[in-house]
Amino acid sequence: MPENATLLDATIELLQRVGFFKIVLPFILIFTVVFAILEKAQVFGSEKRNVDAIVAFVIALIVTGATAVTGIIERMIPLVMIIVMIFLLFLITYGLVGGEGAANLPFAVKIALGIASGLAIIFIFLWAANLTPQITGELWAAIILVIIIAAVIAIVVSIKPSQK
Repeated sequence: MPENATLLDATIELLQRVGFFKIVLPFILIFTVVFAILEKAQVFGSEKRNVDAIVAFVIALIVTGATAVTGIIERMIPLVMIIVMIFLLFLITYGLVGGEGAANLPFAVKIALGIASGLAIIFIFLWAANLTPQITGELWAAIILVIIIAAVIAIVVSIKPSQK
């Protein structure tokens, strides 16, 4: 372990060495999902929680024993979590733009702000994933120009003409 490693780093390294992330967590995930499905579908009846638990336990053991399946789960979960985080960030920004505080804004302005916030989240993701070096300055300029044009169009369309 490096000199500047924290206790948390050492704990995560220990958990990786004992197979916590490759065996225990996939087992818990599979057991929980299968148990929830069996409970919801009531395959064995409405009062058979113990049977649902045993079946979910056996399925989770079998699936966890198949290393190919746990490898797929291990690669899939981080990507799913990235998608969940992107949706969560979008919902947070939509709440800021389209929530009660923005009730008096014209619809087109709300749409433009929603699109702008969505694009901002995409750019933040690209930056966090270190994918921005592949985007050239000309592309950034074109993207910013499109955003400005869309915002101006949305504002102009949302202005109601004065009635005489």
